[in-house]
Amino acid sequence: MVDIIPKAPRQYSLISRAAFVLAVSSFILTLGSFLILWYLQGRSASVLFDVEERLTAGRTQEQNALEANVFSSRTRLQDFSSLLALRKNFLPAFLFLETTVHPNVYFPGVSVNAARQTLELRGKATSFAVLDEQLAIFEAREEPGAISLTSLRLSETGGVDFQLGIQFPPQFFQ
Repeated sequence: MVDIIPKAPRQYSLISRAAFVLAVSSFILTLGSFLILWYLQGRSASVLFDVEERLTAGRTQEQNALEANVFSSRTRLQDFSSLLALRKNFLPAFLFLETTVHPNVYFPGVSVNAARQTLELRGKATSFAVLDEQLAIFEAREEPGAISLTSLRLSETGGVDFQLGIQFPPQFFQ
């Protein structure tokens, strides 16, 4: 049947309109959250796949070469530091010679052995008296522990060729 008299549109209460708006906005918010979470899950899966791929591939040749270079450099530095710790200071022996050598004596050969705390000298003196004075100068000093004349002979040009060994205390080369 057809209504001849128009009816007024139905008026919904404020509460029902608010409930409708709340339901629609909740649906849209839920749908948006679902889409965002779906996007983030896909992105995380691709990142996880890349990380797993890198882990299974292992290290590259370049990384292995760089690591080997670093380890060899570290070994060389440790070797150098251990050598430096064992190094003895030879300066006191040469300072001792600088202050005690007689003007008429010269030493063409000097050998320092810090492990045995000795100073081996091969020298030339103009005469036996000068050599005796040189030995007296060495013995008058407090640094040497023992002095030994190991070789003595006349030189072809006149004078005396000799070899001398001087023993120092252990703390002398520190």
